[in-house]
Amino acid sequence: MNNRRHFLQASLAAIAATPVLSTRAQDAPKIEPAQPEPPPAPEIKAPGLPMVTALRQDGVSIVWGVSTPSTGWVEYGETPELSKKAYGTVDGLRPFDPRVIAIPLDGLKPGATIHYRTVTAPIDFPNQYKMTRGEPVVSPTYSFNLPGPGSSTKIAVWNDTHQQIDTLAAVRKLTEEFAPSLLVWNGDVVADQFMLEEDLTETFLYPKSASGFASSRPLLYSRGNHDVRGAVARDLPAYMPRAMDHGYQNLLRIGPVGILVLDTGEDKEGPQFYGDLGEWALYRKRQLAWLEQGVNDPLFKDAPHKILFCHIPLRWKDPKSKGSCCSDGDQQWSAVLAKAGVKAVFSGHTHEFWHDEPKADRPFHQITGGGPQTKSTNWSPTPATVIQLSADEKTLTIEVTEAASRNQLLSLKLDA
Repeated sequence: MNNRRHFLQASLAAIAATPVLSTRAQDAPKIEPAQPEPPPAPEIKAPGLPMVTALRQDGVSIVWGVSTPSTGWVEYGETPELSKKAYGTVDGLRPFDPRVIAIPLDGLKPGATIHYRTVTAPIDFPNQYKMTRGEPVVSPTYSFNLPGPGSSTKIAVWNDTHQQIDTLAAVRKLTEEFAPSLLVWNGDVVADQFMLEEDLTETFLYPKSASGFASSRPLLYSRGNHDVRGAVARDLPAYMPRAMDHGYQNLLRIGPVGILVLDTGEDKEGPQFYGDLGEWALYRKRQLAWLEQGVNDPLFKDAPHKILFCHIPLRWKDPKSKGSCCSDGDQQWSAVLAKAGVKAVFSGHTHEFWHDEPKADRPFHQITGGGPQTKSTNWSPTPATVIQLSADEKTLTIEVTEAASRNQLLSLKLDA
């Protein structure tokens, strides 16, 4: 009995000493939820060297490679102070891509020297409500001259380089020695076809032995038949933007030279080829409508020298060699070119140098360059060449030179 009384007294004393817990929520102790560690800001390797392309009379596009999902912009101006910025906004959205960024610069002054640098900011989306921006990476400052009015100019032309490392090194070296104001890449730049995104990045953004080949000189691109093939060929405009809204044709005035670019498309056509995914005859017909207007543009019409770049030649030494020339393009375009006073058509495609004199109904020179290897092979009957054009108000000089051996294949002077 005494033991039970002692137990009850001890229990009541313990209860009395225990604080009463409130049932009111506002009196409950506040426990802050644990905050997750913020994700680290993404980092980016040094961006790829920029390329000045999509040449227009008053603008270009700056294209460069990135190593992680990023946005970017271009700081530029006519002085090294870089007083302007271009963000490339489309429908309210600024660029965002894991591989390539392309920013158009518009409203440039023809003939001006443009200084520029790229700025790349990596972006990470840990979830749908969170965005993390890394530190921007700023490139060195580059400069280029926007071709425009003038009494003289120099143009270098590559074709059928097909990602051949030795060839790219050789044509680049000769081009740097020639020091042109414009570089034309006249088609078949990919090894075979654009099957993977890496085919695009390695061709344009990180070309082996030719990195930075168009960082300080505008590039004019003419699409080749191999450049339209493959599962990701439709991604080409992201890496090589079009100068115009639709199609890879172009019209420019560079000093005394009026330049046309026409896209010859594929050399294998019909439902039996490439899954019947091409519609090239219609594409060329639409270019005809554009061409008929373009040749009357004063920029072109008033030029002392008028020329055309197209990958597949409009005629070939063996007319029966199917696929060696673009006979449909010849039928649709040549009469317009002749009437407009075009003096020369420059092509590639055949991997063999050939020069055909003007004809009565085709009063322009047809010139094709060699390639894609630096020595003569079955694949490259003529070693890789650089076509060098020098023009003043009176004379257009055309030279075709093997890039590695420096063997000259043609030297031609055409009067205005």
